[in-house]
Amino acid sequence: MVSFLQMARIVREQDRRRWRVPTHPLPDLAVRVLGPRFGLTKEYIENNLGVTFEADNSPSIEDLGIEYREVSETVLAH
Repeated sequence: MVSFLQMARIVREQDRRRWRVPTHPLPDLAVRVLGPRFGLTKEYIENNLGVTFEADNSPSIEDLGIEYREVSETVLAH
C-alpha cells in the first residue's frame, strides 16, 4: 500500500514545480472539519481515516507469473 504522500514524494523528485506537490500529511482534524465540504460524509471519514492494510501479491507472482512494476514507475506513468 502506498500513501498519497509517498506518491507525492515520487512525483516531487521528477517535477520541476515542486511547490505544487504536497510535502506534509494533512492533519486528521483538518480532514474531519473540511472533508464534508468536499463531499465526504462523516461516516466515510470515520470508517476510512487512518486505515491501512497490507496486501500480499506473492500468490499472483508465484501462481500466475505476473511481474509488477516498481511503484515509482507506476506513479510516474499515471
